[in-house]
Amino acid sequence: MPRIANLAAEPAYSSINRLLLRNPAIANMLDLCAVSIPCHAPEDATVALMLMGRHMFDRRLLAIGIGVEAVVRRNN
Repeated sequence: MPRIANLAAEPAYSSINRLLLRNPAIANMLDLCAVSIPCHAPEDATVALMLMGRHMFDRRLLAIGIGVEAVVRRNN
């Protein structure tokens, strides 16, 4: 993890920020829906599984996400 002081310059900040983001940027660019499901063990660093779906299929993706989340929780 970088120190805050090392991110003072805009190029360094942007580079690290892109590496650390866990958002649906790719889905947003493609006009898709996305959901991020935490899948890390309780004491581990935060990790998430991202699911993406077709445009306007939000409800279906969320239903799938609920099922995936149940499986992930059961296995952690």
